[in-house]
Amino acid sequence: MYSISSITGSRISAIGNKYELYRELTKIDAELYGAINRISLVVRDGYKGIGVHLGHKLDEREEKLLRHCITLEKQFKLRDLFQSIAFNLLRDGDSVYVVDIKRPNVFFPLPMHALTIVESRKQLSQPDAQVFKPNIYVLNEGYDGESIKQHMWPLSRILHFSLNNRAEVVYDVMGRFTFGVWSNSPVESLRSQLLWKLTLRINDIILRQRLVPRLHHKLDLSAFDPNRFAGDTVEARIAAAKAAATTEINTYKANIAQPLKEVDQDFITGKSTDIGYVEPKGVKYVEPNALIDQINQSIYEAIGAHNISSGKQGRTYASELVASSFTTVCARVIADRIKRKLLRFIRLYIQRQYTNEKYTTEDLDKVDIRLQFLIGPEKSEAVRRAAVLSAMGIATEDELRDEVGLFSPLSKEDKERLIDIRRRGRVGDYTRTQDDVIGQFIRREEPERPETPESKDQRKETV
Repeated sequence: MYSISSITGSRISAIGNKYELYRELTKIDAELYGAINRISLVVRDGYKGIGVHLGHKLDEREEKLLRHCITLEKQFKLRDLFQSIAFNLLRDGDSVYVVDIKRPNVFFPLPMHALTIVESRKQLSQPDAQVFKPNIYVLNEGYDGESIKQHMWPLSRILHFSLNNRAEVVYDVMGRFTFGVWSNSPVESLRSQLLWKLTLRINDIILRQRLVPRLHHKLDLSAFDPNRFAGDTVEARIAAAKAAATTEINTYKANIAQPLKEVDQDFITGKSTDIGYVEPKGVKYVEPNALIDQINQSIYEAIGAHNISSGKQGRTYASELVASSFTTVCARVIADRIKRKLLRFIRLYIQRQYTNEKYTTEDLDKVDIRLQFLIGPEKSEAVRRAAVLSAMGIATEDELRDEVGLFSPLSKEDKERLIDIRRRGRVGDYTRTQDDVIGQFIRREEPERPETPESKDQRKETV
């Protein structure tokens, strides 16, 4: 008998914890993992560093604060941290870290499948309790053995990233009712589709295995007539004939049938032996590919990473840009949530670690994390927007540089070089002036469409 766990090698059929289910589904489903990983990589790419008073020249005190920020960035590996948190948020809905302002080395994540939140110790091991305030975070609630121990941390020691826990009703792993504490995982809405997809694949494997043509060996067993065997009764003669026939079949199987499966093997059999293939007849098999494609599309839509590389016909270049922009928007929203939480922690960390500097709230408010998502065609679009803003005279130099992703302020030498370049004007036949860029930007009503095999085919059909 086939089972999900025996075929996939996972523990899907035996999982009772929803976070364990999310983790296993992400492991075995390539499209789900790819969608989550795609957005988390975009979030990682959108992280452009941590700085102080970004876009402005720094004084001596601000430069010292910047050095502290750079040290902290290297210590916590903020770029990798953004990617890890984004991946966990899309898979689980939450990501929780234990921190300690007094001990910089204490910064580690907690496993979601073993984590609960209670308002007070009285609610421990009480499945009927209701939680509205995240006061105490508990790891391995209810366990107190030698191998597994229960640990608790107050809210002040926790950095809790959440996708959307503002007004969400979620039942935790202990079955407690919580409101405004946890977020629902995007994978939860895909649970039935993912299990359905897994079932389709398993059934497809089983059916394809059954539909494989089989070798059929027809042996002449007329020599094993019970009347030719000795015995006091009919039953005894039948048993003797059956035993002799079984011995003959096993000998044939060992010497002929099994080696026949090997390549380039020749065998000698009796003239009465017939060997041929038996193929399934009258079986109507409907391939699940179209249905799986629909499920895959729902996966991309639920996660927010649209499948723009499928090569489906009927899509225009403009629609592909819109889909790509929406994926970027999803990544930007997640990155902004991570940024707000991390900034509060970083500012408090700097204030507590460098007490001798006596940084004020005004000083710490200058600490910022730069996020910018310019991917593919968006980079050229940003340059065009900056050219238009410059020609209209409604943006400062720092704002224009920020628009195209140049965050550091210009030095005196850099400004002199730019002035010299502008004085020289157009150089060569292929150098475009600012007026050329602005004119093309105004004339263009939609993004330029590249030449692709699909567009060539469409042109042939319309001619």
